[in-house]
Amino acid sequence: MYSVNINIDNSELENFIQMKYGDKKNSLVSDIVSYLETESHIYKIKKAFDEVEDYKAGKIKLTSAEDFLKELRSEN
Repeated sequence: MYSVNINIDNSELENFIQMKYGDKKNSLVSDIVSYLETESHIYKIKKAFDEVEDYKAGKIKLTSAEDFLKELRSEN
């Protein structure tokens, strides 16, 4: 088992977390992990759109879809 301490220097945010989660630390950690996973997916989608724009602008050459997917997966 592990222990994590998070110090929040914002009383309004502290109160919100305390009211929403109380002593349910597992729920809080689960929600944080879900948020981070979502942000990771958003980053990958944005990167894909950025690469399409770079291709349209002639900055990069088109590779196969398989190579592109391998590159995205390699960032995990």
